Amino acid sequence: MDGYGVLVRKDDLTATEVVAEPVRPPREGEVTLEVERFALGQINVTYARLGGALLPFWNAFPAPEGRGRVPVWGFATVVASRHPAVAEGSRWFGFLPFGTHHTLAVEPAGAGFVDAAPERAFLHPWYRTYQPAGAPAATDDLVAVARPVFPASYLLDEFVGEHAAQGARTVVITSASSRTALGLAELLEHRGDLTVVGVTSRRNWDFVAGRGIYDVVAAYDDVAALPVTTPAVLVDFTAAPKLLREIHEKLGDGLRHSALVGYTSPDAVVQPDPMPGPEPRIFFTPAVESETVAREGAEAFYARYHAAEARFVARAASWCAVRPVSGLSAAADVFRALVAGEQRPDECHIVSPQ
Repeated sequence: MDGYGVLVRKDDLTATEVVAEPVRPPREGEVTLEVERFALGQINVTYARLGGALLPFWNAFPAPEGRGRVPVWGFATVVASRHPAVAEGSRWFGFLPFGTHHTLAVEPAGAGFVDAAPERAFLHPWYRTYQPAGAPAATDDLVAVARPVFPASYLLDEFVGEHAAQGARTVVITSASSRTALGLAELLEHRGDLTVVGVTSRRNWDFVAGRGIYDVVAAYDDVAALPVTTPAVLVDFTAAPKLLREIHEKLGDGLRHSALVGYTSPDAVVQPDPMPGPEPRIFFTPAVESETVAREGAEAFYARYHAAEARFVARAASWCAVRPVSGLSAAADVFRALVAGEQRPDECHIVSPQ
């Protein structure tokens, strides 16, 4: 089989190249997936920005020296199988390389399977688990958008709720137009004792305010004048050092916790310099989810999570216009726009790579 992939220069994420790649046939215990569709968003840019740092995402799908393969999440079909538990023609959702095919080792786990390839053993099982997808459905595009990011929204809702129970009165959410931020703000709507403040660019202010899920919406350059009742919690999706420092200085001792979740800013840094107030801490969704499942039990947790995800997907249909992207060259164009911060908040890009 012939396949194709997108390579990105590690020192310049806007430099992309579509390359032809022979598809390696599966060995004993392996399967080959043909990628059907995947979402492209800021989470993929985050993977690239973290690629050589705290989590070496560049190592997940090896590439030639100086270049990398950006991980994506999406649907794929088994086109060749040498594992008795995974049938040819079966359809799955999971972590994939930015390309048309993926051959991997399989280890059955529950209703799905885990990628057992040694080169990805460093990844948390959250990234290596494939879920059965069944027949294509009308909601698949929005599920591809939501499933990689909504777990963070869902777990952050509980995390912020714990701080509210301890006296926090405000949560400040940066990059308020991002999918994860919107999911979190929707979940926080039911908390009458907590003011939800969304901070966004002036370009996206009307969209964010129009969603009606934030109590206060402010532009980045208005942070110094932001009315915030403390104690407060910061949930940051930008990793922009100037913005982080400004919010920390604004809230001072009234800031209870500063959670780093995403890296949406073109100026994002992985490890911000010391600043006033609590040290910003990475909120690593896979680890938090594992702790929650261990405490509560997998069946109970995933039942309530999937119910919440289904509600988010249903609501997203009213504001997130799906923009189909055909082919990897067009998808590379979308990725470069994401790196530059040019994505419209009311659009979701779904790539069909074939």
